[in-house]
Amino acid sequence: MAGEDSYGYRKTTKKISYLEDFLSRHNGDNYAKDVREELNRIIKDNPYTSDKLDRLYSDVMKKDKKSSWNHRDYAHVSLDRPLADALKIHQDKRASTLYLDGISIVCFSEKMVYHVGKKIDITEKDMQGSLYFNTDFFKSFDVSKSKKSGSDMRNIAKTFFKVDGKNHVALVQYMPSGKSSSEHYHTLGEVIMQLAGRSFLELRPVDNDTEKEVFELNPGDIKTISPRYLHIVRTYDEGSLTVPIKQTINGKKDHIYPEKSTDRLIGEIEDIISIPHYNSGNETIVALKKYCEPLTNSEMNKVRKIIEKRLEEEKNPNVKDILARLIKDRYSLTP
Repeated sequence: MAGEDSYGYRKTTKKISYLEDFLSRHNGDNYAKDVREELNRIIKDNPYTSDKLDRLYSDVMKKDKKSSWNHRDYAHVSLDRPLADALKIHQDKRASTLYLDGISIVCFSEKMVYHVGKKIDITEKDMQGSLYFNTDFFKSFDVSKSKKSGSDMRNIAKTFFKVDGKNHVALVQYMPSGKSSSEHYHTLGEVIMQLAGRSFLELRPVDNDTEKEVFELNPGDIKTISPRYLHIVRTYDEGSLTVPIKQTINGKKDHIYPEKSTDRLIGEIEDIISIPHYNSGNETIVALKKYCEPLTNSEMNKVRKIIEKRLEEEKNPNVKDILARLIKDRYSLTP
């Protein structure tokens, strides 16, 4: 019994020590302030008999792991030029290697047997090979992402680093063929690099989301995304490895997911209805339903009004039938 008490004492002391370390690393952060208040209450009430300490410890561990905010592990980079100019991808027959200011940070090869760095194999139907990471730069691997993002990207590696004292984040992401990332924008700029495979980057200015540019990204391509530009990455016939890097904002998430404007919804629905690449009305309906799946309730309300108005004006009986069936199907057009 005495041994069990001693073990419980050590576990409790270890948890409090970890929480104190977390608080020292996040001094001034709003979340840390809440943790401090809760920890003080737990210590006052006797932490050795309270299950509240276990819950707090678990919550903070999840937060700490997700954010990787351990400033002691940050890589530090000093540059005499913009970040985008310091990033280069070198390609040869064996490998594609990304360099930051002349230092290799990640390498991908389809055939290489050995290379310096942490090795992670890619064994997908549309992509096979190995990634080799500079672990002085990349710190976290097989990183989970927010469930709200709706992205088909898989985060293979992630790191936070500083460029001339400013916080940045870098990711290595795999996406299967025929998939897409979430659409969002940042208030700060981003650089995205195509390490392997092929993808397509779609850009739209936030203030006019009906304007669209699409860029094909092949291995070695580097593209800068300006602030306040909606962007989405898509794949079609092959998988993709991309490396996005951007500056972060202390204490704030800079992934913003705005709703589509009415004009954009009108244009995209019109494209599905009007372009003659479906063999039947049923295929068009399936395409429209698939388009509606990720929309918000507010966007869906707009879509219903758009289709009702389109139905009133439509002269083509086949199109009228498609629109009428969509309106009748409450499950596809009602939030």
